[in-house]
Amino acid sequence: MIHSSHWEQFREFWEALRGEFDTPRLTRMVRFALYKRLDEIARPVDFQQVVFGLIQDTVLGGYTMELLNAALQSQPGNERLLAFAQQFRLSAVTAEQGRIVRGNQKFIQVSQ
Repeated sequence: MIHSSHWEQFREFWEALRGEFDTPRLTRMVRFALYKRLDEIARPVDFQQVVFGLIQDTVLGGYTMELLNAALQSQPGNERLLAFAQQFRLSAVTAEQGRIVRGNQKFIQVSQ
C-alpha cells in the first residue's frame, strides 16, 4: 500500500508539470532530457492523463528524480517545481529566493 504522503507528492508533481508544460513542450523535454518517447510511455488521451501516466512510469521505472531534474532545467523559474524540488533538496533556491533574484535583475540597454 502506498502511503498517503506519497500520493500527495505525486499530486503536487502532477500539478506542477501540467501547469508549466503543454504536450509539445513535455514531449521535447522527455525526449531530449530523458531519451524517452512520451507517446510510448503514456497514451495521448488528454494532457492530464499523459502527465499522470508519465509520472506513474517514472515511479515504476525508478527515474522520478531524473524527470524532476529535467523539468527544473527546462523551466528553472517555475515556482511550483522549485517548491516541489525543495522536498528532495534538488534545488538550493527556494521559490521566494527565485522571485527576488528575478525581480532584481537589471537589463542592460544596448545601443547601436
